[in-house]
Amino acid sequence: MAREDEYRASDILPVPRTREEARQAYDRLSRIYDYTIGAFGRKYSAMALRRLSITEGERVLEIGFGTGHCLKLMTKLVGQTGRVCGIDLSSRMIGRTRRRLDRAGLAERVSLCCGDVVHLPFAGNAFDAVLACFVLEVLDTPEIPVVLEEISRVLKPGGRLGSCQHVKGERGVRACKAL
Repeated sequence: MAREDEYRASDILPVPRTREEARQAYDRLSRIYDYTIGAFGRKYSAMALRRLSITEGERVLEIGFGTGHCLKLMTKLVGQTGRVCGIDLSSRMIGRTRRRLDRAGLAERVSLCCGDVVHLPFAGNAFDAVLACFVLEVLDTPEIPVVLEEISRVLKPGGRLGSCQHVKGERGVRACKAL
């Protein structure tokens, strides 16, 4: 008897859009993201962030940060001696995040870049922890191991990955899981 949590690659649906189409979609959604998709996932992202156990002085990265709610929390957790970086595909999400961090007085302590998770623009062994919520599910299946390798490359030895994703159950997408 197979457990509900065990999946085969054939259970994963392909993502039929290009990266450019994804970027355009997130650019369009950026104005309402916090009230729609972002509101749904915020509690799971916060759960994954708590499980990362970020401490003062650490260097941390968030991949696909949306409008920056977790980046703001991460910046407070690493304190004055830590460093926070973020990468997102959408320039408009980055703009919203910059404004959120500016209002909180945290913008100078966070480095944001627009880019693709398949090719992370960071040195190897650069981060103590990486947070990637609702990112893997928007990648096409063959890209998932490539992105996980990139995350592994930028993590320091013994580094931590926090993630949450939608999961498919017997009745379709049933919830999210934070890892």
